[in-house]
Amino acid sequence: MALIEQSLAQDPRPAFHADPDRVYGMRIEDMDVRFVVREHRAEIQEIVPDRK
Repeated sequence: MALIEQSLAQDPRPAFHADPDRVYGMRIEDMDVRFVVREHRAEIQEIVPDRK
């Protein structure tokens, strides 16, 4: 969980995006993390583990 928090703290969104309703995603180790950013705060929407 610490790795996810540290990664989201870096605000990994593209610089040209500022839509508060857009759900972003990034892969961290064996998980897909989906999040939104509202008022400069990342909110995790979903964490999906890899189904290998």
